[in-house]
Amino acid sequence: AQLEEAEQAALKGGKKVIAKLEQRIHDLEAELDGEQHRYQEANKNVAKSERRVRELQFQVDEDKKNYERLQDLVDKLQSKIKTQKKQLEDAEELANTNLQKYRQIQHQLEDAEERADNAENSVTKMRSMSRTTMSVGPGTGLQATRSATVLRSPSRNLLERFCSTTNDSGECGDEAFPDVASLKPLGLQQSTGEVI
Repeated sequence: AQLEEAEQAALKGGKKVIAKLEQRIHDLEAELDGEQHRYQEANKNVAKSERRVRELQFQVDEDKKNYERLQDLVDKLQSKIKTQKKQLEDAEELANTNLQKYRQIQHQLEDAEERADNAENSVTKMRSMSRTTMSVGPGTGLQATRSATVLRSPSRNLLERFCSTTNDSGECGDEAFPDVASLKPLGLQQSTGEVI
């Protein structure tokens, strides 16, 4: 009887151990299933991450290419700006030079016009004085007086410029006085549009 009780007790104990082992196996299998599921999810995440990395790498390469193209464009634009700036400086310098020349020529033109006006007035006065002298008649005392006046006139030098010969009284020989328009410089005649 004691042997049977011992066998039954051992049997019961063995069943309990077996039940515990089976439960442990069941728990481990469940845990394994969970780990496998997590592993699969992890693999999916890794695959997604790898795709994302490849996409980012591609984007980085494209951005790098775009940056290089933009940098090349910036360099070309800077070179073009530098060239245009130099051209602008040259144009400004040329404009200033032309402006100075224009002002100089304008000043010379004004001086020439003033000299021409003075010469015209002097010649007009000399013509008037010459007519007065000639109207009195040759050989008279009044003619000598008029001639002396012409001799003392400040326009004597101007008169001598247009006469190849002058007599003792300061008059032109047989030559006629030049036309007033011919006293103006050629450049002034052309610029004023006078007909010679």
